[in-house]
Amino acid sequence: DLALGALAFRAGPRLRQWAMARGWGASVAQVLGPLDRKAWGRIACWSVLFNLVFCGQFLLLLCSWGIPPARVALGIPLFFALKLLLPFSIMEIGVREGVALLVFTPLGLDPAVAFNAAFIQFIINVVVPGIGGWFLLYGQYSRRLGGRVSLRGLAALSLETRRSR
Repeated sequence: DLALGALAFRAGPRLRQWAMARGWGASVAQVLGPLDRKAWGRIACWSVLFNLVFCGQFLLLLCSWGIPPARVALGIPLFFALKLLLPFSIMEIGVREGVALLVFTPLGLDPAVAFNAAFIQFIINVVVPGIGGWFLLYGQYSRRLGGRVSLRGLAALSLETRRSR
């Protein structure tokens, strides 16, 4: 998604001029300007792979409830596109589940299955890596401080580190 936006900004001179005239694209142009075609190709490949993994995960979750893949395959990209267009909430909780109901209920899918698949994908992609990252940081800070750090101290230390950057 980011790659498509960056490509549109880079490839469309009129779009770039329009954004620059309004002061929207100066920092984007500074970041994206020095990228060569090879870098753009890598960005596009990673972006496609990222989206294929998410779509595949969601399809597998729906299929685990016995839903035929052909019944929902076209709804999955629509689900992810709509999810990105809606306003943000705390870690998108509620947005992704609501969009899943909006997209898959008209396709005849049980609302509970759509909701559960969206929520389980959130757990797989956000909660589990977040917990793993938290313990990884805890171990690093604990070793750095000689084993004298608590979870509360780690939270305070990570906030201080973030503010100092």
